[in-house]
Amino acid sequence: MTAEIAILNKSAVALAADSAVTIGSERSRKIFNTVNKLFTLSKHRPVGIMVYGSAQIMEVPWETIIKVYRQRLGCRSFAHLEGYAGDFLRFLDGNRSFFPASEQRDYFQGLVSALFRRINDDIKVKVKDVLDKSGKCTTAQVRQIVRSEIDSHFGKLKEVKILKGFSEKFAARLLRKFKVPLREIQARVFQKLPLSPPDKRKLNMMAGWLFVRDSFRIRGTSGVVIAGFGEMDIYPRLKEFIVEGVIEDKLRFRSQRDVQIGSKTSASIIPFAQSEVVRSFMEGMDPGVEGLLDKFLDEVFANYPNILLNHIPNLTTSAKAKAAKKTEAASKNILEKFRAAFEKFRKETLINPIVSTVSVLPKDELAAMAEALVSLTSFKRKFSLDAETVGGPIDVAVLSKGDGFVWIKRKHYFKAELNPHFLTNYFQDD
Repeated sequence: MTAEIAILNKSAVALAADSAVTIGSERSRKIFNTVNKLFTLSKHRPVGIMVYGSAQIMEVPWETIIKVYRQRLGCRSFAHLEGYAGDFLRFLDGNRSFFPASEQRDYFQGLVSALFRRINDDIKVKVKDVLDKSGKCTTAQVRQIVRSEIDSHFGKLKEVKILKGFSEKFAARLLRKFKVPLREIQARVFQKLPLSPPDKRKLNMMAGWLFVRDSFRIRGTSGVVIAGFGEMDIYPRLKEFIVEGVIEDKLRFRSQRDVQIGSKTSASIIPFAQSEVVRSFMEGMDPGVEGLLDKFLDEVFANYPNILLNHIPNLTTSAKAKAAKKTEAASKNILEKFRAAFEKFRKETLINPIVSTVSVLPKDELAAMAEALVSLTSFKRKFSLDAETVGGPIDVAVLSKGDGFVWIKRKHYFKAELNPHFLTNYFQDD
C-alpha cells in the first residue's frame, strides 16, 4: 500500500508520495522504504506521473516503463494534458518489448485460474455446510451446488459493463486462442467435480468476460495518476486510471477521476490509495466511523417506529398498518433531513474553508501541505497496530506553467556528489 496526494489550484499542482512497498503475503511480508512512485513524465514539460497499488504491471516495474516512455517522448509536447495521458496509454498497448506473447498468455492463465479457484472455494464451502448439517452430501446435491455457484458467478459477471474498446467478439477470440490452456486450468482446478456441459460453457464464457468487462482485482492492479499542464492549458489538470495488464496487445484499464481546475473548480485535494487520514482531515470524521454511523442510523430509523407501535396496547392490525406507514415515512424524512444538515455543516465549516485557503496558496505552501498530509498518514500507521505500509522519505514536486516540474524533495539511491555525470547526462539524449 501507499499514500499519495495531489493538491491543485489555479497556479500549480503539488504531488507527494511516500516510499513504502510491501513484498510477500499476509503471513510473511517485508516492507521496504526506498521505492520511487513519483516521476517526471517529460523532461521538458510540466507533467508528472505517480503510481500506486502494484509497483509493476505483468512483472515489469513501472519505473522502467515510465523512464523508457520519457526517453521516447523526448521534446514532443501536447496541447492538453489528456494528450500525454492518451499517448502514455497507447505506448503500453501492443508493446511487445515489455509484454511479449508469453507474458500475455501467463496473464490470461493467472486471471482465469484465480476466478476458477474462487468459484471452487465457494463450492467447497457450500458442500461443507451440507456435510455439517446432515453428515453426508450426495452426488445430486454436489451437482446442484456446483450449478448454483457457477450460475451465481456467471450472473454477476454478466451484469458488469464491457470496457471501452473491448467487445464480446474479443472475448470469443481469446477463448479460441487459449482453448487448450483453458481446458487444462478447468480440469486442474475443479478436478473430479461433476461439471455438466452447460457448466463448462459458462465457465469458458466467464474466462473470456474477465478480460472485456469492467471487473478488476483489488490485488495486482495499479493506479496511474498523470497531472500537470499541456501547452495550451492555463490551469492544471489531473487524470487517474486503474491499469491491470495487456492481453492480445490491448491494455486493460479504467478511467477514474478527471479533475480540471478552472472557473468552476478553483482548488482540489485528491488522496490516492490509503486516503482515510486525508479524508478525516478534510471531512472531520474517519470514513470507517462515518460508515458505521450511517449503518446504525439506517437500522435505528427503520426499526424504531415498529418497536414503538408494538408497545401500544389494544392497537388493531389495520390501525397498526396505517400507523406504520405514516411513521416509516416520517422516520425516512427525519433521516434525510439529518443527513442533509450534516453534509451542509461539513461542507460549510470543514471542507469549503480548506478548499478556499488552498485556492490561494503559493507554490511552496502547496508542497508543504502535500508533504504534511502524506506524513500524517505515515505517522498514524506508525503508531497503530497495523503494518507500516506507508513510510520512508516523502518525494514532493510542484508543477507550474512558468517554472515547469520542480522537485522540492527527492530521494536518490546514490549520492549526487559522487555521480555528477547523472545530472550532466539527464538531457543528453534529447
